Amino acid sequence: MSSKQCSRCKESKVFAEFSIRADNGKYTSACNSCERIRSANSSRKTRSTLIGKYKAQIKNAEMRGIQFLLTFEQWLELWNASGKLEQRGRGAAKFCMCRIADVGPYELGNVFIGTGRENVRDGNLGKEMTQEVRDKISKSNTEIGRAH
Repeated sequence: MSSKQCSRCKESKVFAEFSIRADNGKYTSACNSCERIRSANSSRKTRSTLIGKYKAQIKNAEMRGIQFLLTFEQWLELWNASGKLEQRGRGAAKFCMCRIADVGPYELGNVFIGTGRENVRDGNLGKEMTQEVRDKISKSNTEIGRAH
């Protein structure tokens, strides 16, 4: 059986231990084990740094079709000025970067630091609430009342 040397661990392994690249149909240079380790370490480092959090917010905005026009320095200054950088995160009580009236790009003059609760509320202002949404809210409030 043919084998290939991994570019990372330098071990000779059978071709089945390498992935085939979607872009060119050739085998990857590193074996699957080394790629998993590299990927896990890379994403952990990226998400845990401020620049990684900034880049993640840009990527998230792009996926939602929203322009992100803040430089890293502007982004960091907004967070530092708010004093809420350490409380940044997901959830109603955590802080996030919000757009005024939830419209337009992320840019100076159109963003503020607020709680997730404020962000959802502001984003829903002026929107028509369907009967389906009203029913879900009613059901949720009923279940919460029974839990206590």
